[in-house]
Amino acid sequence: WQDKMLISVTNLKSGKEGGYAVMNQPFQIVKIPVAEKEIIFEYDLDENPLTDLSWLKTKVDEITSLFQGKPVHIAIYQCLYDGGKTGFLEDRGNIAFLYNCEGETLCIKGGDAGETCSELNIVSKVLLWEINNNNGITACGVIDPKKNIPWLAELIAKAETDKTGNYLGVIWLERYKDQDVFVTNMALGSGGLAYHVFDCEGNPATIDNADVQDFFNNLKKDIVIYVNPGDHPLN
Repeated sequence: WQDKMLISVTNLKSGKEGGYAVMNQPFQIVKIPVAEKEIIFEYDLDENPLTDLSWLKTKVDEITSLFQGKPVHIAIYQCLYDGGKTGFLEDRGNIAFLYNCEGETLCIKGGDAGETCSELNIVSKVLLWEINNNNGITACGVIDPKKNIPWLAELIAKAETDKTGNYLGVIWLERYKDQDVFVTNMALGSGGLAYHVFDCEGNPATIDNADVQDFFNNLKKDIVIYVNPGDHPLN
């Protein structure tokens, strides 16, 4: 992970264009908009939370062991919340966990837990570590479907630039009657439907009336094809 991670942040100061965080290993400068005159993470530049915090190192090891080779994208961020406190965000796409520096879970967003983070204000996120195996996803006989299935790539392209809110949400790969289907909670201008289901050709998939309740109650949501940036947990 060393070629991808950003080591801990120190001395964030806002200027006319926002705050700047100086990293090392490798050296990078990342612009982070912050409202305060000065925000300081609780770790010096020479420290690395991924190795200095035993619970965080264990968390990374557990995720790697559980999901290595599986089509998932999981990221861990160092962040500021609740007026400048340092926290760590584990983002699994459809669910996110916010921890304090002692590894205690502060809140959860997504999954069966719903929303428990409404009172916290995340003002910045800096990537520390990630595992991204989404490029290994095969669906409808196509490798990396979000790029190589034209209608799906077009839908994602619209979501990337959408300003209406109709494309906020997640796209998951699911199975129905031994066939791949794509399920999304994006509104898509529907005016209130909880989910849309598409077949491999991009047509609305037909779920038998007798199967509807069971299908939606048992969505696995374990293979995330795409998450609209505006719908990332805790954004």
